Amino acid sequence: MIRFLNDETVGGYRYGKGAIARFDAATEAQLMAAVDAENYPRSLLISQAYSPATRTSENSSADTRYVTLASVTVPAGTMNYNGKIVIEQDWKYTNSSSNKTLRVDWGGEWITGPAVSTSARACFMLAIKNANSLRAQTILNSTYFSTSTLDTTASADTTQDVAIEFRCNWAANVASEQITLLGYSIWYYPGND
Repeated sequence: MIRFLNDETVGGYRYGKGAIARFDAATEAQLMAAVDAENYPRSLLISQAYSPATRTSENSSADTRYVTLASVTVPAGTMNYNGKIVIEQDWKYTNSSSNKTLRVDWGGEWITGPAVSTSARACFMLAIKNANSLRAQTILNSTYFSTSTLDTTASADTTQDVAIEFRCNWAANVASEQITLLGYSIWYYPGND
């Protein structure tokens, strides 16, 4: 698998700079030797951060508003037609009866937001798969890492930059509570076109 470093035509098809494609070994070697392409890994770490971001409750209506604790941009052209992004998110929060929503937005669209309360930690894994398209995705594990009756979809244009935002709120006003995004990892796995 290769990533084009320049706009190139191969086998009668035009590939833009940054496009990811798979060819036979000889064609890939020729393109890399001419410095028109580079070897592209089977997986790619898009972003990883483990510096905690904390939100503290104010016991006001501000608690029920969503606040973004971290934002990551998936660069335009990263995903191919059947590629998949896997997001692992690690949260810590006050163990209480108040409901807290730990939300992830994809391209400005809310795609997951499990509500948690009487536990102190959560680690969720979410998959975003291009559905044989650069502009339509299916979302897996959007509620919990298990089966779901939901068939969650999104329509971000992955030929453009797409933002991933980690957000949170409380269901009601609460005093002296915290929600912390401890960290996250975002991986990309190319699919077969």
